[in-house]
Amino acid sequence: WLDEGRGQGSSLYDHLGYGFTLLRLGDRPIDVSRLDAAARSRGIPLNLVHVRIPEARELYEHDLYLIRPDHYVAWRGDSLPDDVDMMLAIVTGAEGHAPAGAQQKAPAALDHA
Repeated sequence: WLDEGRGQGSSLYDHLGYGFTLLRLGDRPIDVSRLDAAARSRGIPLNLVHVRIPEARELYEHDLYLIRPDHYVAWRGDSLPDDVDMMLAIVTGAEGHAPAGAQQKAPAALDHA
């Protein structure tokens, strides 16, 4: 529950969008504008949710989570990968359809082969 003590409260799931959601946990400043821009350029709906509750960061153990529309975790980490466009291509199943100029090899952290 994210806002207990302030009325009824809401669950984390109440804040997830119908598309992908980037969940930021904690107060560490992380620039996520590259991911936001890459999602917009691909036409991928991306909701940004920032949860500043320290216990949430401790519980989930990472700063960033990319949540799929079906609420499964597509990716997690403490900083964005260098190639956010490729990450989006992989998690949306469009790996072979990256925009012109994008690398076709998955970053090592995402290499699933």
